[in-house]
This record gives sequence, C-alpha cells and structure tokens, in this order.
Amino acid sequence: MDLSKTPGRLATEAADAIRALNYKTLNDSYEDPPAAGEAAYALKPLVERMPQALQQLDAALLRFDANDAIRIGSVHVVEQRFFRSSGGRVRAGCSRLRAADRW
Repeated sequence: MDLSKTPGRLATEAADAIRALNYKTLNDSYEDPPAAGEAAYALKPLVERMPQALQQLDAALLRFDANDAIRIGSVHVVEQRFFRSSGGRVRAGCSRLRAADRW
C-alpha cells in the first residue's frame, strides 16, 4: 500500500485496473474455475471497501460545498444525488456479494 500517492491517483489506478479486468474478461477469458475463483477472492474486499471510499468522498465534497469551495465559474460542482445513488448501488452490490459468499 503506497500512501504517498494522492487520493485521486489511487482512485485512477483502481479504475484503470478494473477497466483492464473488464477488457481482459470481456470474451469469457477465465481459463478455468480456479482463475475465476482467484478473481472473485480479489474483488470481494474491493466491493466491501467501496462504500467507505464513497462515503468519505461524499463527506469531503459536502464539506467543501458547505464552504462554497467547489465551483466552476459561478456553478456549484457538487451534486449530492450522484454520490448518494452511487453509494446505494455499491451497498446493494456488497449485500449481494455477501449473500452469495460461496468461496
């Protein structure tokens, strides 16, 4: 874990890794059940940690918004509904993963 990187850099690297995984497995490229299991084991903590990351980002953006710190010209950038709805989808995904915890 490299804590010298900025939150933005860490998030970008995580997004890039998931994008690569999506492309790599687009045409069912898991060689065998152990390969799929390895990916499932690796993704489980990612899915479980995502709600915390979104909640912490949401809290920071709300704090910045309360201080009018986030603007592009005269327009506020923070849109609470996005983070609340994204977090809800992630929480639902985590619940489904925990319910299907067969590995």
